[in-house]
Amino acid sequence: MGKTSLLYAFLGGALVGGAMGVLFAPAKGTDVRRKIKKCIRRKCAGCTDDQIDEIVEQLTSEFGD
Repeated sequence: MGKTSLLYAFLGGALVGGAMGVLFAPAKGTDVRRKIKKCIRRKCAGCTDDQIDEIVEQLTSEFGD
């Protein structure tokens, strides 16, 4: 394998790896919190918005650590 072939293989791998990273990256934090709130609203119909916000904050702080 020549030096140029090795360089092209490295660049091709880096390009594919970068594309895969962008495609499979997790959602933004705001999107995740919105999905958590939606799920909690479905499961806890009797909860107030303040209670739901408190639960979401607790969950995000636990998973953030």
